[in-house]
Amino acid sequence: MANTRELIGDEATINGLLEDTLETFEDEDVTVVGRYALAYRKSLTTVILPSCTDFREYSFYDCENLRMVRVGPIGSKSFRFYSTSTPFWGCGKLQHIIIDSNVLSQGTVNSLKGTPIIAGNGAVYVPESKVDSYRADSVWGCHVILPMSAYPASKFETVTDTWAEIAASSADGTYDEKYKVGDIKSVVIAADPGEPSDEGGTYKFVLCAKNTDVLASDRSKTANMTWVMFKTPYRVLHQVGMYDESSGSFVASRSWEKSNLRSELASDVLPLLESDVANNIKPVVKYTYGFDDDGNGSEMETIDSLWIPSRNEVWGTYNKESRSTHYAWFIDKNRRCLYDYLGANSVGWMLRSSFSTTKAETVSSSGSNSDMNYVGTTYPVLGFCI
Repeated sequence: MANTRELIGDEATINGLLEDTLETFEDEDVTVVGRYALAYRKSLTTVILPSCTDFREYSFYDCENLRMVRVGPIGSKSFRFYSTSTPFWGCGKLQHIIIDSNVLSQGTVNSLKGTPIIAGNGAVYVPESKVDSYRADSVWGCHVILPMSAYPASKFETVTDTWAEIAASSADGTYDEKYKVGDIKSVVIAADPGEPSDEGGTYKFVLCAKNTDVLASDRSKTANMTWVMFKTPYRVLHQVGMYDESSGSFVASRSWEKSNLRSELASDVLPLLESDVANNIKPVVKYTYGFDDDGNGSEMETIDSLWIPSRNEVWGTYNKESRSTHYAWFIDKNRRCLYDYLGANSVGWMLRSSFSTTKAETVSSSGSNSDMNYVGTTYPVLGFCI
């Protein structure tokens, strides 16, 4: 707290922070919140700084009850999250950040790390005129961006239409003008009866692509919309390998086609999706690199209703999957990074594509290309088409 007095105005406020009794901190004179300046304040729930333009590293470190931060209005000044700083590390309840500025803020993928916002369970609120700019930005577009008029949101998504209305728009052709890549919508997935610890939950999906996946019913046409889990994977572990009856154990499946995960998504998970989603899913043709029983690699075809993305759909540079298409959402590499439910830790995730006869392709926790053993478990990142 050494630099608190320098940044914060009146004595009563300083004492409240030092004694950790202050719930709301509001100060018109503060322009910079320095390193660790407001850290470890367990009572702090709300911060309002109309003139602030800069948060430094660990500014609010471990403010575990902080729920809302507002800066501005600062007009044409740009708000800055200093360098690669993580000002909100340990702020596990911070779901609302309001940035009232007419200029796009400066930040990195780490700027909101440690908050539920980075896992899609919160929002950054900006002026209406800046919403589209934030959503298109390589850094801010990874988060839920809402207009300031939407504060305080209880559901952090950008599409207010129901899934029945989304499906109807797909059927009548109005979807293309109503929805855009990057739109977010929640899906309720019921508890898996085979997993006693699973209580079901609500998961966000992002519109990853339009008019891209080939329809299984008519290969001359494409599915209107492709949706993939946004920010966090499905919180139920699934075995990736193939069950071998002769040995009574799981072995390397060598391909998506024979993977236990593929069969479980179809038989166990698909029926758990809320009915307005499950009843409107379009089976599509998936092109995936894999290996046959003799170890020969090729681009294989499957027809799937519920699936996980492939290497080419995520990376777009994989010549072994020449018939699949790079999803528009993943063109920005920052969007490949996924996080645990609280947004504190980044997590790796499995792809459909085979790396070898014993390994599957993955996206690492840092967003780079990696691999994992086929005999093992994963939290799958689900996708479907409507």
